[in-house]
Amino acid sequence: MNLTRQITSFVGTALASSLISSAISSAISSALLLSGLVFSGRAAAQPPVSPSTQPTVPASTVPASTVPASTVPATSAAPASSTESTQFGPVTLDQFLKRGLRRLDRGNIAGAIADFTKVIESAPRSVEAYCNRGLAYAIQGNLERARTDFDQAIAINPNYAPAYSQRGTIHAEQGNADAALADFNQAIELDDQLSDAFYHRGIFYTTLGEYRKAIADFSDAIRLQPDAADAYGSRGLAYYAIGRQRRATTDLQTAAKLFDEQGNINGYEMSVQYLAFVRGSDR
Repeated sequence: MNLTRQITSFVGTALASSLISSAISSAISSALLLSGLVFSGRAAAQPPVSPSTQPTVPASTVPASTVPASTVPATSAAPASSTESTQFGPVTLDQFLKRGLRRLDRGNIAGAIADFTKVIESAPRSVEAYCNRGLAYAIQGNLERARTDFDQAIAINPNYAPAYSQRGTIHAEQGNADAALADFNQAIELDDQLSDAFYHRGIFYTTLGEYRKAIADFSDAIRLQPDAADAYGSRGLAYYAIGRQRRATTDLQTAAKLFDEQGNINGYEMSVQYLAFVRGSDR
């Protein structure tokens, strides 16, 4: 599964239980939980990439998301001259960053953490290395270490919006609602073009049952990233929760279409199942 779409340990289960319990009877909620996921395929946030290379995360069976518009500060870039000798020859810190991203994408979390740690040891002000390692720790379920890395990224560059969005998801998972909302709001204040920040705040509002606020945020996420299938799916479920079946159906249909086009089989099948339920409940 693409690293930018993994969210199972963050808000997927919370979103499902909150949304379904308030909109659907408990007798069928377990069936709709499916694998514990609702349209929450993003991880803490799109991982920052090295500004010198802007590598593309290898394609997988899930939709790719747009890299946030925020630019990684010059102070965070790994020195181009920094190298380490291996049995295959010298390896630059930039190559460690890219290999770490590839390992994350392929599910080699320990290997990714090792690569990002290597960068941090040689370039301790590398914001992207801290954010990427924080993301890896979060996927691993080590939320305390993840939060520490996001804290460090923010300490290095207090104006780097994606770090706030990422840390906000950690606060939300740990039940720190005020801190989570403050981080999401700060991310959006710093970069109002950051789709992930709107999306994650929408998920946060959904877990609180504030569906209209969630719909507004999902709409902004879609405006900024028109192919965001997970945002369409999440908005569709939020519409369903407030009794707007027709809009829910439209969004779920769009989510299914986008997931299908992007090769995300799990997302497509999930969309179809939720769509069938929404249509059935409207009879």
